[in-house]
Amino acid sequence: MQQLVAQAVEGLIPGGVPDRMTVKIAESIPGGGEHTWSGAVDGLAEVVAAALAGHAVLSASRTDALKIITKVLKQPGGEDRLPAEIICGYPRAVFDGTEPRPKPWMMRVDMLAVRVAAQLPLAGHEIQSPLDRAEDAKRRRDLAGELGALMDGHAELTTAAWYPNRPGDLVHVHYEAAGTRAPFGETYLISAGAHGFLSMQLLTHTLPRDTEVLDGMVGCYAVKDDPDPLSEMWMEAGPHRLTIVRDGRPVHTGAARGEGQ
Repeated sequence: MQQLVAQAVEGLIPGGVPDRMTVKIAESIPGGGEHTWSGAVDGLAEVVAAALAGHAVLSASRTDALKIITKVLKQPGGEDRLPAEIICGYPRAVFDGTEPRPKPWMMRVDMLAVRVAAQLPLAGHEIQSPLDRAEDAKRRRDLAGELGALMDGHAELTTAAWYPNRPGDLVHVHYEAAGTRAPFGETYLISAGAHGFLSMQLLTHTLPRDTEVLDGMVGCYAVKDDPDPLSEMWMEAGPHRLTIVRDGRPVHTGAARGEGQ
């Protein structure tokens, strides 16, 4: 477990040398200044792995694991300190004074927690998207399983009774809570595009308007003039998160197939 967490953190610097990496967590203090914690990647991984083991996370859902990881990353020194918001990393040599200080990588704590949780081989009956199943197979070095997951996901879409989409279809996608972010949803409209293709545009979402980096969190599945506009959302978010409405009635609800015409 500790090794998996360490690999997820080390992967933030493509091509980096793990033995030369370190992690710094900063706590912003009202009025200025900050408290910091810095250490080796293995040290942080050990803390995260210990917290996961202590909560029997291997039998929990990935959402439960995400909450635990987020809490540990925010307050590795205990709850008596203000929670960190940003984690940044430098090569360890920077702290030894043997190298110039390069620009660090920086990431919001909740986003790093998502990346760590995504690497955990959790057991249980968690429903996964076709892409998630393929990624799990890839981590196991199971090429047949990876290709099978992608092919099965595509087949599940294209053999649905309501497929293909039609202009006027409404597509709702639900996102579970992640870290400090509350659950939310998006609604897209399928419309006629050029050359006989279809477009899918964002109609609305349920995130507050003052949400940080809102533009990067919504509208990601909007496409224009696409032969299969739902394909990316179906494979990435997963059919279990989608509700499709046609002519005022649902034809697909979660993992259940509808009876569209």
